[in-house]
Amino acid sequence: AVKVQRPAIEAKLLGDVAALKALAKAVRGFDAIPVDYYTVFSELEVQLSDEFDFIKEAAAMERIGAALSTDPATGSPRPPPVVTPRPVGGLVTKRVLVMDYLRGEPLSRAVE
Repeated sequence: AVKVQRPAIEAKLLGDVAALKALAKAVRGFDAIPVDYYTVFSELEVQLSDEFDFIKEAAAMERIGAALSTDPATGSPRPPPVVTPRPVGGLVTKRVLVMDYLRGEPLSRAVE
């Protein structure tokens, strides 16, 4: 499977978050707004920045795969309870992620 980031999507989305942060900062501290949305949007900005880096995503995929393939009690290898795609080495960049293709049902249909 190949995941390709759309051109300029990072700047567009982070620009939208910056606008939300500016609005939230202007109303920060109003008693009528019980949530500090500036803090919420600031955290969203950090999380989105990580989501736009497919190298970080590939590293997370490797960590998850390794964790699922290791018995937490003994540290020994085991068959994973679920199969997850692994990135294909040498074919991952900040904006392109090539990973194993796994046939299966989407989780959204698992409850049907």
